Amino acid sequence: MVTAPPDASAKSGWGRWRGPALFASVCLNLFLIGLMIGGVVPPRHRPHWLGGPPPHARMAEMPPGAPGQAMRPGAPGGPGREGGGPGGGGAQLAFRQAVQALPDADRRAFEEAMEAVRGDIQSAQRELRQARLRVNDAIRAEPFNKGAVLDALADVRRRLEAIQQRQHAGTAEALAKLSPDSRRQFAENLSARGRP
Repeated sequence: MVTAPPDASAKSGWGRWRGPALFASVCLNLFLIGLMIGGVVPPRHRPHWLGGPPPHARMAEMPPGAPGQAMRPGAPGGPGREGGGPGGGGAQLAFRQAVQALPDADRRAFEEAMEAVRGDIQSAQRELRQARLRVNDAIRAEPFNKGAVLDALADVRRRLEAIQQRQHAGTAEALAKLSPDSRRQFAENLSARGRP
């Protein structure tokens, strides 16, 4: 017995949608590229091959704690640096998780105490970003002045230390608002996440 080949008009399932799906995908990609080229996407958010800043320039502009920043020693959110909680990167996440695990009343008291110092810390972080830009300017200056670079780096170091001191003081103040049981729970939560 010979069977007839399947009729092309009976095509169903994925075969029927493959062409329109491919067409829609290409259209979406062209639309997104057009937005970038057309100016809807600000230049600082465009890839460098579409007129955006080079990747190393973007790193200096990133907000504290942004992905990629925590990987650079001395960067906002990096190890032992500013970025929203003591330490940065994994320490910042562990810190937030330990706060979230507190009982509601203590968590609110802790967050209110930290909110009281947030503006001061954010202002200091803006000053730190400006100090880092001054380091870049000193490095690029011609003729090169080693002393100016060292001075600019020392300013960054002082600002990092000041931010860390403000964070630590704010954290100690917030911890003072907790009950003894909540402070113990907070310490246990940090230890369980591999942080002191």
